[in-house]
Amino acid sequence: MRAAQEEQAGAVTRTRRRTAAPARPPVPSSPPSPTVVPQIRGRRLEEMVLAELQQIASALGIRGTARMRKSELIRTIRDRLREQAAAPTPQDADPQPDPADRAAARHAADIPPRRTRFTTLGIRAISLGTQLLPAAARERWQEEWKAEWADLAERPGRTRLMYLVRITAHSAPRLAWSLRRASRREAA
Repeated sequence: MRAAQEEQAGAVTRTRRRTAAPARPPVPSSPPSPTVVPQIRGRRLEEMVLAELQQIASALGIRGTARMRKSELIRTIRDRLREQAAAPTPQDADPQPDPADRAAARHAADIPPRRTRFTTLGIRAISLGTQLLPAAARERWQEEWKAEWADLAERPGRTRLMYLVRITAHSAPRLAWSLRRASRREAA
C-alpha cells in the first residue's frame, strides 16, 4: 500500500515538472526604434538636455544612465549606435523594405513625445524647487532633477509623487541653505 502511494506521489511530481512554465527566451538586441533615430538626426547630442539623452539611451537599451554624466552618456549613445550600424540586421537581407514600415517611421517622427499632466506637474515642481537655489546653481540642479524625474517615468505614481515632495520640501531648501552658507564663508 505504501509503495503504491510513493509511486503515485512520484508520478505527480514528474507531471508537475513537465507542465511547469517554460523559461522565457532571451530578448535579442534590436536596432534603434524608428522614433529614436529621427530624434537624433538634425540635432547634435551636445545640444540636448540630459533628460532627452537619457530617453534616447533607454530606447537604445542602455542601462544605468542615471549615474552617468552628460559626456559619458553621449559617448555611450554614440558607441551603441555604431555597434548597431555595424551589426547585420534582418533588414539587410531584404533589399526592399516594406512601404508600411517607412510610412510608420515617418509618422512616428512627426509625433512629439506624449506628456501627461503628471509629467508636466513634475517639471513645474522641479522648476519651483530650483527657484530657491542661488542663480549660479539653478541650471545644473534643474537639469539633474529633471533627468532623475525622467528615470522615474515607469515607476508607480506614488513613487513619483514622493520624489517631487522630497525635492520641493526637503532637498531644494536644504541645498539652497548649504550653497548660500558656503558662498558666505568664501566671501568672508
